Amino acid sequence: MVIIILIIFLLWFYFVSFKKERVVYGVTFSQVFAEDLGLDWQQVYSASLDELKIKNYRLVAYWNRIEKKQGVFDFSDLDWQIEEAAKRDAKVILAVGQRTPRWPECFIPDWAADFTDGQRQEALLNYLKVMINHYKNYNNIVYWQVENEPLLSVFGECPPPSFNNLKEEVNLVKSLDDRQVILTDSGELSFWIRTAQIADVLGTSIYHSIYNKWWGYFYYPYPPAFYYLHAKIIKAFFPVKEVIVSEFQFEPWARKDITEISLDEQFRSFDLNRFRRNYRYAQRSGFSEVYLWGVEWWYWLKEEKGIGDFWEEAKKIWQE
Repeated sequence: MVIIILIIFLLWFYFVSFKKERVVYGVTFSQVFAEDLGLDWQQVYSASLDELKIKNYRLVAYWNRIEKKQGVFDFSDLDWQIEEAAKRDAKVILAVGQRTPRWPECFIPDWAADFTDGQRQEALLNYLKVMINHYKNYNNIVYWQVENEPLLSVFGECPPPSFNNLKEEVNLVKSLDDRQVILTDSGELSFWIRTAQIADVLGTSIYHSIYNKWWGYFYYPYPPAFYYLHAKIIKAFFPVKEVIVSEFQFEPWARKDITEISLDEQFRSFDLNRFRRNYRYAQRSGFSEVYLWGVEWWYWLKEEKGIGDFWEEAKKIWQE
């Protein structure tokens, strides 16, 4: 009898759906990645606004671009992104810090590369202070995201993570503006416990189809209930007000950069069927806010490879 009950529970756990009546879908947009793909990043961003009709963005403040010379700040590219979103009533999560979305994960200016940990932290805090004071007057910014998966040590070309430094950054941002702070964590490689201690909102990533040097192409078989129940447990024991999906895989994770592998290999990791399955998965996961990862790739396929299927499939998400 115990075995039968266990089997029933496992089947329920795997197939149960937690579909919400309304889910807010957005994307992460990376100027850096659009350029890496050889695209005009402004065209990609404008097309996502005007063709896909996206209303929720996670935008990225890259420290090494905004403060190329110590103490000299250039906000022009990011100002343009936020202002274009505002013109279309689109809301923004702004990711700030030294570790922000896209490879190599950390974007530390050259002038700070040889700093000691203490010197770099001092420079980072000064950068954050300038950033928050500059952008706190933009009403369409709804959250500050401080760093990106800042305590994940197994991925990225970054200094060793420091929980104390992260707390210092969060406290500084909260002292400068009353908007809530998002901290993000890996959905598959973390229990979220440390980030949940100091975040107002927790963002998790969901990556199912990946490549690593040990197993090659690999699929995480976790059902939606895995993430849903994880979020429920975290909210029960920590002062987190909400858990959202800050990154949901909608592009390949391959053994090399996308531009260095064939389309066949890209689609081995992530094809149109996977796109559709992941969207259905997102609907079943019980999260009220989900940010997709891959809008630059969809546009690259359409413009550079003549494959518009992914872009057209994405249109359906925001035009339902």
